[in-house]
Amino acid sequence: MMNACGAAGTPDTTPPLVEACLITVDEEANISACIASLAGLVDGILVYDTGSTDSTVNIARANGARVVTGYWDNSFAAARNRALRLCRAEWILSIDADETVEYPDADGIRKLLEKEKSVHMTEYFSETMQGGTGHADSCYNKPVDHRRPPSNKGEHPETRVDAFEVGIHNILAFSTSGESWEWRDLPRVTHPAIRLFRRDIAMWEGRVHESITSKVAGRRLMTVSTPVFCIIHSGYAISRELSSSKAKRNLELAELEIDGDGKKGKGVQTGSTTALALLKSGKARWAVRDLHGALRDLLRAADADDRHDTIAWMALKSALQVAIWLDDTGKTLALHTRMGAEFPVFPSIAEGLPVDILSFIVACIRRDHAMCRTIATSFDPPARKLLIAQALNIGPHIADCLLEESYQVFDSQDDLQAIVAVSSVIAPKLGIETATRWSRRIRASGVPELCPLMAIAKNPHDTVPVRIAAARIAAHEFSDQEAQCLLQSIR
Repeated sequence: MMNACGAAGTPDTTPPLVEACLITVDEEANISACIASLAGLVDGILVYDTGSTDSTVNIARANGARVVTGYWDNSFAAARNRALRLCRAEWILSIDADETVEYPDADGIRKLLEKEKSVHMTEYFSETMQGGTGHADSCYNKPVDHRRPPSNKGEHPETRVDAFEVGIHNILAFSTSGESWEWRDLPRVTHPAIRLFRRDIAMWEGRVHESITSKVAGRRLMTVSTPVFCIIHSGYAISRELSSSKAKRNLELAELEIDGDGKKGKGVQTGSTTALALLKSGKARWAVRDLHGALRDLLRAADADDRHDTIAWMALKSALQVAIWLDDTGKTLALHTRMGAEFPVFPSIAEGLPVDILSFIVACIRRDHAMCRTIATSFDPPARKLLIAQALNIGPHIADCLLEESYQVFDSQDDLQAIVAVSSVIAPKLGIETATRWSRRIRASGVPELCPLMAIAKNPHDTVPVRIAAARIAAHEFSDQEAQCLLQSIR
């Protein structure tokens, strides 16, 4: 999209407007789709490879990317900063190989960046260094509106944007047998992150779950949200083996970050740096299914945030989700109460599950049907799909509460089919009584093959008396011929 030469045939030294920047390792399955999604939006693509042993580098070059062979030193921020120093554009779009960009109007985005380009960096650095004080910011902190001082008396200050928060759609699914999905049909969790920023003023911080901060001491980035494009992250829609490998790597990096601060094993420390490191560690432990360790680190993070700001909120919110996964109704209700007391006005951070979904689950635990119905009125079809899918990820008793209330308050055919399908997986884990309740509904929906009672009757890991009881109820109540045959074979 750039001209090779300027006026009179001389080389054009004008920096590109926007450049995509990636760090990669063994991404041959994803890199082509990522690069293709950037067409028309960026002027160039810089791929910093940290040691691929597959065809990532060749594929990236074949698709027009500028590839630099780099190295890995156990820090995502360090690798991203090395890549960033190799970029040339005024604006940088940071994206991963397992992500793609969706945008309805590439020209509109570029015009927006051209408009912001009109504020010269040298002028702004000078004005900033003479102006007030503050502290460095990251995407975990609340954005502050920095304005350029008027050059002449009576002029209005001009807002200067350093970075844009972009919506990240995390696709939540796992493949155990090579199934293929249409990504648009999978449940998603959306959160904002700084991914589009001025190259000269921004840098990365953090070994893992790295974030963008300002290079200029004593000031924050001026950050605004943009609805004009979003990033689709399919990193969770992968095999469980690969997901587990990434989770273990992230935990190792999170522990190194705590070690680097000299805080590990010394009890609860205070300060946003320690709080952020503990938050990352808690999330990493959650990912490797160390739920008790995750809950411990997340609560320590909430206590360590001496400003009691966004980090504390995110830590408590994540701790609430872990308690739900643990099937601990007592901790779940206590954490929800604590969040309401300490944060009566929720921060605008939309990371993880939305607050209304968490509140709906809490209302289900309390069997507060009226509250469930009130909250449910705010859910659109994708939100209901995401809510119902959560039952597969959490403790079975809380999952049953969620499915039961969902069955009572949602009445669309699509919702009921989803509830029936998920309940067929959850109900067999909860005994004969629960399996019978859901078997009646599932058979009434016309899918007897999903009957939880029959799942119990066929399960060789259940005891013989339990299998016989399940088969007997299915044979008697539903006249199931297969159940009658099973009764003979089990005995």
